[in-house]
Amino acid sequence: MHFEAHAKINLFLNVLGPRPDGFHEIRSVMQALALADQLTIMPEGNSLQLTCSDPALATPENLVVKAYHLFYEETGFSPMALHVHLEKNIPVAAGLGGGSSDAASMLMALKQLHGEAVSLEKMAAQLGSDVPFFLYGGTCLATGRGEKISPLPPLQPREVVLLKPKALEISAASAYQALREENRYVEKDYDDLVDLLYNDFERVLFPQYPALARAKSKLIQLGCHATLLSGSGPTLFTILDDPEIQRPKIEHAFPSNIWQVIYTNFLRMP
Repeated sequence: MHFEAHAKINLFLNVLGPRPDGFHEIRSVMQALALADQLTIMPEGNSLQLTCSDPALATPENLVVKAYHLFYEETGFSPMALHVHLEKNIPVAAGLGGGSSDAASMLMALKQLHGEAVSLEKMAAQLGSDVPFFLYGGTCLATGRGEKISPLPPLQPREVVLLKPKALEISAASAYQALREENRYVEKDYDDLVDLLYNDFERVLFPQYPALARAKSKLIQLGCHATLLSGSGPTLFTILDDPEIQRPKIEHAFPSNIWQVIYTNFLRMP
């Protein structure tokens, strides 16, 4: 079995404040991308074996492993012996939801393998706030701590460039802690794609990581006005209006020894 675990960007991310459970209340418009990790699942061995193109990720802490164990804990099914190989294409700790998407794909694979009418939403929410979105994909509104998903009308296909500084990873926990310390929450709204592009994390992360603020300013100077930090960063994305003109400018402005530049596009659900 082969599964594609797609990346996401946050077109809108408004953090409304801390919750009693330790999480934060958010509203976010998430958009799935064509960029994807690949999961290959084979019946093999005596239990679960995870291998990965990045060996450092093949650990018990990987969300694929956690999804496997949680599925069997919740369903009571007899565990299948599987070899799962994960080919990582989505940058790690980049605000693109790669680990969450891998976990959702693992849950969906196990449901398919067992052929049972199993609800995955509760399990997905237990694994992480972003995981439920990847059960849907496309364009969705996420509320609560991110686990309440409402599909939205699909957006028109657009080409997207992702820019991730190679030497920087930002954990979501540290980004939320920065917002908590600032203790300033404002409810935002949106009407269309231009108004949509908003992310509360820019306010606290750009002063900490000025290279990100400079990169966004540079993209806007290049005519890439639809530019935003995705999730808790550090990846920036820009939606291209004229790819043939804008691509060479971006490649020239962001050297490959410092920046990982990825070309992808919006993924619409069938």
